[in-house]
Amino acid sequence: MFLYHLKVILPDANVTCIIHDDCILPCSFRPTSTVVIHWYKQQIPVHSFYYNKDQYGLQNKHFSGRTSLFNVYIPHGNASLLLRRVKVQDRGRYKCYTSTRKGNQEMFVNLELKGQYSVTALHSIIFGHIATFLCFYSCLHTQQYVTNVDVVT
Repeated sequence: MFLYHLKVILPDANVTCIIHDDCILPCSFRPTSTVVIHWYKQQIPVHSFYYNKDQYGLQNKHFSGRTSLFNVYIPHGNASLLLRRVKVQDRGRYKCYTSTRKGNQEMFVNLELKGQYSVTALHSIIFGHIATFLCFYSCLHTQQYVTNVDVVT
């Protein structure tokens, strides 16, 4: 009898989420009775599942309390990750690694982020004039500098 493991690498998936919202990173596999699931961001452990339960021992503290799998759907081949309260630092490439008796699989997900769109008016006095700054991309949510500025004097 010959035993071999097949390693499958799928093309990257692209997901765009809104900062501070919850986000699902998709991952699927060919189900068997036993599965091991590991999610990584680069080499950082994000979430693990084996022995039929979530394993948080090696999880990076940045993701603590913000990740879960859809455990009732794991027997059907769903290893998607729910990432709660997405942060700017969450942006990047994630790896979903699954291992079953049918083989190992790696799937990569690129997570891009968007801020919540809103119009914010900031008033300031500059050299004795009132200046109004309009930020069309919510500055608080993106943690970036104001780039769209109109000055009204």
